[in-house]
Amino acid sequence: MHNSGTLIPQNISLKAWLTPFKSLMSIEGSITTNILLKEFYCLNIDEARRLNAGDTSTFKGSMLIPNGVDTNYRLKLTTDIQVYKHHKLTENQCSLNIPLTFLPHDAQLRGGEAIHYEYITPNNADFIFTFPIKNTIKTMNELARFTDLNNLGLPAVKRMFEHAQAAKSGHPFSIADDEWALWTELLDSLTLPYHETTAALYQSQSIEEFEHWLVTNSNLKSL
Repeated sequence: MHNSGTLIPQNISLKAWLTPFKSLMSIEGSITTNILLKEFYCLNIDEARRLNAGDTSTFKGSMLIPNGVDTNYRLKLTTDIQVYKHHKLTENQCSLNIPLTFLPHDAQLRGGEAIHYEYITPNNADFIFTFPIKNTIKTMNELARFTDLNNLGLPAVKRMFEHAQAAKSGHPFSIADDEWALWTELLDSLTLPYHETTAALYQSQSIEEFEHWLVTNSNLKSL
């Protein structure tokens, strides 16, 4: 590349953010704005020269998850492009600027721990992210007992919540017929529909979030 040359586009900036995830539990005063973790890669003329010289040290790194971050966040990746001088493209202004928001089911964002990333070529030609892993239940014996009471004094809730979380992490367990009968009997007593309750079990990131949904949508307040 000639020393006086110009790279077009002049700058491509890749940033990683923590973005709030719509929770079943609304908390007053909770953060609703994105948290910038890091600009994890920037392609400009200086980086192009480094790559041309064989230096790929910027292709890997890590970013620290800030303390105080709870489970209701996802990783959001954005791309900002400076085409030339003041001509810029930012979020959602073209197909290259559509943000990507995700979090693997077995991942857990814990403050003080790191998310690692690496650009993999040539097989994938993409950035790969490695997250802190949940401490998941992997055997039936680790599940709470059906008779264990949750914070609302209800049986079965802890066990069914753990069932759902284990299934999300790739460890599905069958539910015995007698347990399912007792569970549906409990839902009937709380005037809760089966389908919506099951969806809430899988959507909830914590037992507290599911309990909040139970109180909000059942007849517990009137009991």
